[in-house]
Amino acid sequence: MATGQRASCPVSLLFGDRNPRTRCRAVGSDLTTRGEVTRVTDSVFTVSTERRLETRDITARVADALPADASGTCTVFVEHTTAGVVVQEAERRLMADIEDALASLVPDDGWRHDEIDDNADAHVRATLLGEHVTVPVSDGALDVGTWQSVLFVECDGPRERTVRVISE
Repeated sequence: MATGQRASCPVSLLFGDRNPRTRCRAVGSDLTTRGEVTRVTDSVFTVSTERRLETRDITARVADALPADASGTCTVFVEHTTAGVVVQEAERRLMADIEDALASLVPDDGWRHDEIDDNADAHVRATLLGEHVTVPVSDGALDVGTWQSVLFVECDGPRERTVRVISE
């Protein structure tokens, strides 16, 4: 799916179809459950990083991915095993502190997985962070607290990563 393209796929979203050849490509499908119609949208964008361990504020990009009439929730999902996403304050010193804490908690070396591709530390750091967050949405806008932002945390950069925003 191209960057920024929206697609709705109730079947894939409900049953986790990971085969790109069978994913729905229709735009604007509705899902009917218990007599109520829920619009499900799926948007994708990329994040490029410059450092091995880097925290980026993606709040505006997530907000831009939402339909103007969206209300309910959106899930921000990172399609990678060595990156994560969190809701936290997007203050530059705190973002550096998050990077320092991850580096301190998880040493770079000494992992069995390093025998394969030398990035076990990135996998362990991403496991601590998680691959998704769910955020409330009201009238097409993220409904977060004053200091809350959606942060992407790269643990194996520099790379270009895919982030999905699924709203309903």
